[in-house]
Amino acid sequence: MPAANWRARPRRPSRRSAARARRGSICAATTRPSRSRNCGGLSTGTCRWWSTTRRWSMTRRSCPGTRTGSRRAVSNASTASRRRTWPELHPISSVEPDMSINLFRCAVSRRTASVFAAAALLSASVFAQTPFPTKPVRLIVPWPAGASPDVTARFIADRLTKDLGQPVLVDNRPGASQIIGTDLVAKAPADGHTLLFTAAPSVSLNPHVFSKLPYKASDLVPVIHVVEVPFVMIVRANSPYKSVDELVQAAKREPGKLNYATYGDGTPSHIAALQLVQRAGIAMTAIPYKDGGILSVMSGDVEFSMEASAAAIPQINGGKLRGLAVSANGRVPNLPGVPVLSEIFPGNQLHSWNGILAPRGTPPEALNRLSVALQKIIASSEFQQKAIDLGLIPVGGTQAQFASFLAKDYEEWGAVVKRNNIRLD
Repeated sequence: MPAANWRARPRRPSRRSAARARRGSICAATTRPSRSRNCGGLSTGTCRWWSTTRRWSMTRRSCPGTRTGSRRAVSNASTASRRRTWPELHPISSVEPDMSINLFRCAVSRRTASVFAAAALLSASVFAQTPFPTKPVRLIVPWPAGASPDVTARFIADRLTKDLGQPVLVDNRPGASQIIGTDLVAKAPADGHTLLFTAAPSVSLNPHVFSKLPYKASDLVPVIHVVEVPFVMIVRANSPYKSVDELVQAAKREPGKLNYATYGDGTPSHIAALQLVQRAGIAMTAIPYKDGGILSVMSGDVEFSMEASAAAIPQINGGKLRGLAVSANGRVPNLPGVPVLSEIFPGNQLHSWNGILAPRGTPPEALNRLSVALQKIIASSEFQQKAIDLGLIPVGGTQAQFASFLAKDYEEWGAVVKRNNIRLD
């Protein structure tokens, strides 16, 4: 092999040389005079003696001793001259040590950068090729187990498990007007493996009545509109009011003396009933109940209430209550003889809904995969019949359709809240 291509390994400096280097006499690595007492810090870019490994390394610049030296360093020049110098150790380089090392490090840096870039591209391509989902999917339900939304969510989770090939686990997180469960999903990793089965309060009503929510409605993105949840205007079975008009006329004859039951100020039943009262142009008193006051309606303590269809229909079919009207986009299949409020008062009447949302930033591939699978489930005759049995109206549709509905729903709930200045904090 030609001598010009030969690269010798530097000889380990002697103990005497190392001692001088520590005193600032000469460089222990190159055996050249050093002007610095501490020859070697990465911050100064000079040679450094590694006492732990007994090896030396060069940094980006050459040793200061190659340019100037202290008086003590010059006095030891004769000793240094008897040792091999850099060109002797590295005949391949005829330039200064710092130049050859910089060229070498530049080549290594470029090679390392190329390796990292190739690894990043490979990992990105592998991730893109990984089918969704890669692990169990968690479906957060902000209601207790056994509630109507929980029953619907578990029905969907069971069918979705078969379609995705991964378990879809229902996780009940009730409390605080759905805030606990909604906040959990809003802050979850946006990978499509955490979803929210929710209703109007979480993103359409709570942002208007709570000024300090731990999340924003924009923190969640729509996946699919599952069902409409109509409100039923109910009175006791033997009530003298057999229609909405009769109740309205009685309230106009005695302003402020009739009342209605709610689940509390700012709840969906309260806002929906308040909208109805104001559209009818009557004055009635809202009475809050922890259970919504359905028992008080049965006993006649209050004139009416706006109850969710899943809870009202069994009582109506059982002969304990009478339905005067429903708030929905169409008549409820289980209550074909009960008119829609929009048929009596022009304009849309507020009602609730159930839908599935995901954290903002969820990959479009995951959202599309979920949307397609869920559309198949909702369109199935099995789900359609299940929803009707629960007093719900199946919807389905695309993500864009659900997003358009949510934007309109947000404005409608907000309009009633702002008109009546309702705040809960």
